[in-house]
Amino acid sequence: MLKEFDDLISTLCANSSVVRKERDGRLFFTVDGILFDSFWYSTDNYRFGTSERPSRVGATLRTPSSTVARYELVRLLGGYNRWSHGRQAVELAADPDSLQASWTISPGQLFGEQILSMRSCPDVEFTSFDEQRAYKLAHLMQYPFEDALQLYLGE
Repeated sequence: MLKEFDDLISTLCANSSVVRKERDGRLFFTVDGILFDSFWYSTDNYRFGTSERPSRVGATLRTPSSTVARYELVRLLGGYNRWSHGRQAVELAADPDSLQASWTISPGQLFGEQILSMRSCPDVEFTSFDEQRAYKLAHLMQYPFEDALQLYLGE
């Protein structure tokens, strides 16, 4: 299921110090060998997690949408790429108030969980335990995909 992202991942990791490993059906990414971000598909959702080693940590972000997964890969791996080249980080707003016009934010089933749904396309939604990550992703998704990619890979 993750094969559809191979070209995007290769583009985002090209000529950088991002290390990619596959283990137990999950992809792990790191630039420092200390903190690992993971990406996998399970129970009809693309999932993202962060841990101190390549382990089976739970997801902090999940989505049934491949579109959301593509944007999160751009945000995550594009950020790693910029960092590895010594370029300034892309600053995305982490303010939920500015999202109200284009996103619906509602509490999830579990404590601390939020569900964000795009008002113009309710099928584009994701669930996250990490507010900052969720809001930054939602802000990035307001850009057309190619513009978001250029934001991270451009000079």
